[in-house]
Amino acid sequence: MPAGMARPLAQHQGTYPCQVSGTTTVTWDDKDNNGSITGGDTISISFSQCNDDLGWIFNGGMGMAIATYAATEAVEDLTGSMNFQSLTMVDVVDQEASFSLNGGVSFRINTTLTATGLDMLSSYSVASGGLTVAKRGGAAGLSDTFSYRAGYAVSDRDFVSSAPGVPSWEVISASGDFGSQALGGDLSLSTAPPFRSVYTDPYGDIFPTEGQLIATGRDNTKLGLTATQTVQVRMDMCDDGDNTWEASKMVNWDWLFQ
Repeated sequence: MPAGMARPLAQHQGTYPCQVSGTTTVTWDDKDNNGSITGGDTISISFSQCNDDLGWIFNGGMGMAIATYAATEAVEDLTGSMNFQSLTMVDVVDQEASFSLNGGVSFRINTTLTATGLDMLSSYSVASGGLTVAKRGGAAGLSDTFSYRAGYAVSDRDFVSSAPGVPSWEVISASGDFGSQALGGDLSLSTAPPFRSVYTDPYGDIFPTEGQLIATGRDNTKLGLTATQTVQVRMDMCDDGDNTWEASKMVNWDWLFQ
């Protein structure tokens, strides 16, 4: 095509069957019309009763704007933003259990192949408009609507070993404010230090062996969760805002997750 001639933007769209049932429709707006993912491209995905054998049925949609993308033989790095439009996930087994998401986040996803394994990082920060997550039913029958405030951030770094004698590990951190409809107010979370798990069986139970999470509520009341070198976690409570733990007890991680 002659230099300088205007070209139409390339938009690629396809509807694909999910593994078990339902469909996924993907629209890729190739802004520079180069046929590959680059900064400035946008992707939208809509789900219609999509069951990809992941334990959930997906409906609704999400959009993604690519800020940067780079790939080599050893490293793949992607940054951008995502917006969720009534994206719902319903438990395949327990139809009463569901999640729905509305709002946006910025993200970075990095995968690095090293001499001893695969190092994967995913981090997310809630956008200025916030992010709302509604949970219904499920474990312990808990239902609540969480409103994550702008700047709330989570990250998950997961190393999967491919070398004998080198353990796999995972580090999870969270920080920022969110509101709970059930509790009727806002809480602030922080992980200092982050939760860290070390494991040899990626399919077994994986509990943090290091790290602490502090949840701060009204009048500086606090709940602390501190990992130990066992399958137990220490729970601490400050109920008068004086930054001193008034009560503590040890519980199993399994019990906490129920």
